[in-house]
Amino acid sequence: MTEAAIDTTLGELLSPSQVNTFLSCPAKWYFRYALGLKEPATGSLALGTAFHAMAANFRQKTETKHDLPTETVQDFFSEAFAIAAADAEFRDEEDPVALNETGRTLIAKYVADAAASVQPKAVELPVQGVIAGVRVQGIVDLLDTDGRIIDCKTASCRPVGITADYSLQLTTYSMITPGATGACRLDTVTKTSVLARN
Repeated sequence: MTEAAIDTTLGELLSPSQVNTFLSCPAKWYFRYALGLKEPATGSLALGTAFHAMAANFRQKTETKHDLPTETVQDFFSEAFAIAAADAEFRDEEDPVALNETGRTLIAKYVADAAASVQPKAVELPVQGVIAGVRVQGIVDLLDTDGRIIDCKTASCRPVGITADYSLQLTTYSMITPGATGACRLDTVTKTSVLARN
């Protein structure tokens, strides 16, 4: 009988999502990070992933200083959703066509209510640093020209404040992002088309 090899490098480089996974469920962390087993995404997670198509708007906005037309950003979303949906396992109550339409509505809401106020300096910025002797990495959704970190997400209902996991993520990013001032904003677009800024 042979023993499984132990990965001695595991934990040497952390991310906020890895830490949050461990804090919420050590077994899930073990399966995901030690064994490399990924949970299949649901339709709702595919929608959330595809919502990051907003990055295409902000990436070009770093040069043009103007947002793309709403329909163009919606089309980017639909393309991203089709890719994410191909690997998703939809629940019985999840209809891919309806989720695509919901996502397009959320994109329109975000473009109308929030995008104009964002002047991006960097988009989907990979960052890395050391906190208390531990190497940490992540990807910042947006760093604006004022040095503020902006993270965008979707949710099923309007949030009340910032949850502990997002607080950890934003604090970590503010500590390791060059040019960050420490100011952060979490933009949450809900399926009822309400934009919450925290």
